[in-house]
Amino acid sequence: MDSRISHEIHELMFGFVSLFHQKLIPRFRRHDDELPGLKKNHFKILGQLFHHNSLTLTEIGRMLDLEKGSVTSLVDHLAEKGLVARQHVPGDRRKSLVLLTEAGSAAVRNIIDKQVREIELLMDDINKEEIREFVECLRFCTTMMKKL
Repeated sequence: MDSRISHEIHELMFGFVSLFHQKLIPRFRRHDDELPGLKKNHFKILGQLFHHNSLTLTEIGRMLDLEKGSVTSLVDHLAEKGLVARQHVPGDRRKSLVLLTEAGSAAVRNIIDKQVREIELLMDDINKEEIREFVECLRFCTTMMKKL
């Protein structure tokens, strides 16, 4: 691959992540009061569990770039709040899966609904063709990231 293209990919990816955090995350954080006492990494874990059903502590750590000890503490806190539960992996006593409880799933669904409304408000003045193209680009980017 051409070095110039690699640099452009790097710039575009970091630019996108920066804009995502600048434009969307503050609007999404308005709804963090749905679950008082939780920090951003708690919400990240809840989001990953919502989309993956269940994960091991190691998988959560890899996905969120967190140390296993940090993940353990975060998951313990979520379990104390009744939002997640641990389930032993049959045949491997050292591993356990973390999954959302019914209360955790309901809370995440409620937050996602509010975040979706924020996206709708943000994109209200953007024409339908640009939104369609944006969605296609996001699908393509997601597919490419999965290949890496």
